Amino acid sequence: MDHNICQKLLDEFFLKDTYFHIDKPCVEDIVNGLTSVEGFHSSTEKKSEKELGKHKLGVYSQISSLSFLALSCCDDDTAPILRSDHPANDIQLMSHLINIANTENAIYKLCRLGFDSQARILLRDLDERLMQVVVLFSNSEDFEKWQIAEGVAESKQAHYEVFSRKNALLKKYGKIEQDILGYGSGELEAREFRKEELEKLSMSVHGASDEIAMSAWRESSESDREDRMVPNLLGGFSLRSCGTVLETFFRVWYFLKLFRLVLIKHHNWEQDFSDHNILAFEFYRFVSHKIISEWVENQT
Repeated sequence: MDHNICQKLLDEFFLKDTYFHIDKPCVEDIVNGLTSVEGFHSSTEKKSEKELGKHKLGVYSQISSLSFLALSCCDDDTAPILRSDHPANDIQLMSHLINIANTENAIYKLCRLGFDSQARILLRDLDERLMQVVVLFSNSEDFEKWQIAEGVAESKQAHYEVFSRKNALLKKYGKIEQDILGYGSGELEAREFRKEELEKLSMSVHGASDEIAMSAWRESSESDREDRMVPNLLGGFSLRSCGTVLETFFRVWYFLKLFRLVLIKHHNWEQDFSDHNILAFEFYRFVSHKIISEWVENQT
């Protein structure tokens, strides 16, 4: 902020109330105070780049894969992806794909900036959204109920009927998963696991005391004092952000794998690899899969 503007505002601040019976600090002290607060964030940028930059290729391969599939939805020269008797059209599919891609991008950028708790709020939204998209584009009746709802009341009712009532989302998603991937037994265990994951991520959304306390601190960026915790003012790198980015990466990787098969089985989608958008979709999906495979190998 301009020095003269700060001085003027500071004068007004001390004149507006006789409560301030203290000597006015000079404007430099006020501005320097703000600068020192900003320093909490800028000092961690290099560490954030080092720790999270290595996940950039994986994240953006997924964002690219989703984006190219979305572009194919609005390309007049591309054959339709969804079958004609499904209530959804390709433009609506594009909207969902863009929402997923943008959310993953936002999570990654928030983690890079040091806002892990805020990123986990979006991860909670993304986790549910990925399952919803699989269900909506697998079931015509569910999509129709969801699509025609307008306004707050109707949307809440549609969400309850299609997704919330008696854990409908988890049950429907599990059945689709079993039908397409044929995992056999373990559907109930998988459903309980996903329910627990949603509940964990909901702690960020609902402002649980543990989550608020954890998000208020971060590791010191000073090399000789890395074991020291300091206030997380204006965002600062946290080791938990690595986990947040990887959780996001694994979820979108699995979605790309499952949703591609949903399109093939439920919509008889025949991929035309002469279309550069479809080819790019598959290439970047392959890159994401390759990174996952190498990561798993390195962990064993």
